This record gives sequence, structure tokens and C-alpha cells, in this order.
Amino acid sequence: MVQSVVVALIVALAFAYSAWALMPAAWQRALRGRLGRAAPVDAGGCGGCGGCSGAGASARKPVSTAAPGQPAPALPVITLHRRLPVITVHRRLPVLGPPAGKP
Repeated sequence: MVQSVVVALIVALAFAYSAWALMPAAWQRALRGRLGRAAPVDAGGCGGCGGCSGAGASARKPVSTAAPGQPAPALPVITLHRRLPVITVHRRLPVLGPPAGKP
């Protein structure tokens, strides 16, 4: 009996967590307001990790691996090829039936 209660509690908590994680942000804000909890502080930008001095991905500059005074290496070129049409040949398979000589 106790084992069933523990399993039911674990399943209920897992359901609540997944429902909260997949819930739209507007619904989360509304539920936080009803529960009297403050909204989390929004870091803004691309996540606020502090890894760059810019405000987002558009402010980031590519990192050059060239030595000082050397030109930056050229970017690799990706060659795109036209896909050839697929030609299928249908063969007639022999019809399997009773062996020849047996009615």
C-alpha cells in the first residue's frame, strides 16, 4: 500500500514538473501571480551568461584564430551539388503458384 502511494506521488510530481516546463510563459506568469510568488528576473539578451560584451547574438564578433599581423584564414566553402533524379525500374516478379506437375 505504501509503495503505491509513493509511486503515485512520484508520478504526480513528474506530471506537475513537465506541465510547468512545457507551459507557455504567459500562463506561468499568471500562475505565479495567483500564488503570490514574484516573477524571476529576466536576464534579457541571449540568456545573460556574460560571455560577451554585447547585448545579444548580433553583437558577437567571430573569434579569429590567426596570429597577430597575419590575415584571417579563409572560411571553408561548402559545395552544393544538384541532386540527380531517381530512376526506378519495376521488374515483374514471377508469380508463385503450385509447382509444375502437381494439380
